[in-house]
Amino acid sequence: MERVIRKCWITGPEVDIDFELYLADRFQVRPAFDVVEKQVTSLRMHFDWKGLLLYDGKITESQMKQLQMQKVSVIPDMPECGWEPVYYYRSDNNIVAFEENVKGKVFGSVYQVTLSNELALWMGEERIDMNYDEKEFVKHFGHLVSTDWIGAPHVYRIPDGDAGLFMITFENGKAVRYECMFYC
Repeated sequence: MERVIRKCWITGPEVDIDFELYLADRFQVRPAFDVVEKQVTSLRMHFDWKGLLLYDGKITESQMKQLQMQKVSVIPDMPECGWEPVYYYRSDNNIVAFEENVKGKVFGSVYQVTLSNELALWMGEERIDMNYDEKEFVKHFGHLVSTDWIGAPHVYRIPDGDAGLFMITFENGKAVRYECMFYC
């Protein structure tokens, strides 16, 4: 039996070489890790969810009830690496996880959200919602981010101290998702 191999050529790929060169240029001016960490902290990242402001480590159960989130005990396929949430609240594609810290206080962290008009991430003066442009993101934060342009293009990672990172995903040039992850 003869085997036929066909060559497939992709015609008209959507490559914005100017954007990729700009992104590469922003990576060239990336400061040292300790400077990045200070700059990320100074951004005071938080969420505006239907007018309710949510700050990492200060999110309460009553806020989740206001947002009509459903309390669940387990989120399938959620990686746990040194972060051991006690329980979660979820709705559609949004997850907030709660854990007890060493002082016995329970606090919550936004683990995963789909950005919309009603749910936005604030980074400094920038409101990142479903209409936020990827090129603007790179313009403002390109020096703070890393990305795997081949394995996960348009997914930008921002360090969260030495234990994790924040990930912001863009599709068709617009912000669609935020996730946090802790290193194993």
